[in-house]
Amino acid sequence: IYKFNSVEVIKSGSIVIPVKMMAELVDTLADEDIVECQIKGNKFILSYNDGRNNSSFITIDPEAFPEVGVIEAEDYVTIQSDELKSMITRCLVAVNLDDARPILTFSEWKLLDEEIQVTASDGHRIHRELIAVKNNEMKGELDWSALIPASSLVELRNVLNGDVVRCSVENGKVSFSL
Repeated sequence: IYKFNSVEVIKSGSIVIPVKMMAELVDTLADEDIVECQIKGNKFILSYNDGRNNSSFITIDPEAFPEVGVIEAEDYVTIQSDELKSMITRCLVAVNLDDARPILTFSEWKLLDEEIQVTASDGHRIHRELIAVKNNEMKGELDWSALIPASSLVELRNVLNGDVVRCSVENGKVSFSL
């Protein structure tokens, strides 16, 4: 937890900096350090301890990042967490985790009629699974297809906790709500 005693904003704006490098730098700061931040061109300069030490980071244009928002779709399907977790585990066996062939690092998820179909391949093996979705677990007219990265599935599997998961797709974005 960090405490800011006083902050003086001279000009507001936004930048994107490498979080890992920034976190490592902040961890080295002492509580009494005074930090000054400034932007010169495309460099973010952080000076501390009365200017004796400084670090600079190359910044990235914030417009290059898509806006991350909450999907509030009215159409959704619910899946039991345990069932989803085991389906993800079986799917990940066939997903390529090597970036040499990036298209194979995704799995395809489709909702057709009253079934969820998951397909994955690593170029040597293929995995296809169908899960029946009961009528009471669906709301709205659902018929969608989405590519979900293996890394996102790993993260999702790690946070599943035994509850019901609500899955919705809107504007090309997939949302899993716990």
